[in-house]
Amino acid sequence: MNFNAEQLIASVQKIILRVDGIKLHSFFIPDPLGGGYLHLSPKGNTCRRVMQLEGLAGRAAEQKSPASVQNPMSSAQTSLIEKNLITDENTVLLAVPVVQEAELIGLVEVSLPASTSAQEAETQKPEWTAAAENLTPLFLMFREQRVARKTFVAIIRALTAAIDSKEPYMQGHSTRVCKYSLIIAEELGLGPQHQDDLELAALMHDIGKLCIPEKILHKQEPLDDSDWKEIRKHPAVGADLVSRIPNLGEIINVIKYHQERYDGQGYPEGLWADKIPLFARGVAVADAFDAMTSNRPYRRRFPEDVA
Repeated sequence: MNFNAEQLIASVQKIILRVDGIKLHSFFIPDPLGGGYLHLSPKGNTCRRVMQLEGLAGRAAEQKSPASVQNPMSSAQTSLIEKNLITDENTVLLAVPVVQEAELIGLVEVSLPASTSAQEAETQKPEWTAAAENLTPLFLMFREQRVARKTFVAIIRALTAAIDSKEPYMQGHSTRVCKYSLIIAEELGLGPQHQDDLELAALMHDIGKLCIPEKILHKQEPLDDSDWKEIRKHPAVGADLVSRIPNLGEIINVIKYHQERYDGQGYPEGLWADKIPLFARGVAVADAFDAMTSNRPYRRRFPEDVA
């Protein structure tokens, strides 16, 4: 359900490099799931989200026709993002929109040989427009996958809202943990594909509570030892439930280990420090923050600056 940035970049490169003498600079794909555009580049196999197209890409997208610039490193027509990905200062940068029925479904930027004159770049634009059409099936397939994932996430959000409703004081808990986890992901510099995984993991981190008796979840007084024995089962139970869904390896780890503690005093396995998966550590922090800043039957919430 998630996308693989490296595979997507490799697929675009395979199509683009059919033309001799050019290099793939980067490409943009509208993202119906997260909004804006995903910007991918073979330079470091990077993937980031941008909310609007700027520079040469913005001009090509607006006019829905190719746009080029010589010496892009020193040109005012290129954005900072475009400049940062240029490997040859003397190259000619060409931005080619991929359009279907007047709708922009992607945009690819390529580096032409430095010897390419402005006139040659201009005469090659129709050729590149035709070449870019070869990317249409790939970009459309990507969009369909993202739309399907958007539906999947909506279903998961509805399911987790139902799980949270089992505990009166937990309303909106999973949604808030998801929000805080994504803030942490941004601070860590994690790319969109990792944020996708973290979003699902945070939403489903408590899915194992489906198997906890409601009399424990509704208990107004502090839990006793037997109650805690049941509560501590929920990470492993949740991981087992989700393990039946394919391609969710990292998400399963978060569900299983989000109750581990950095000092090794957590559960179910008593992992500590870096032995706890990174995403599980992020969700654990978000989970703890929401717990401290929410009311409980046995205490009032802490102010955010105290938590």
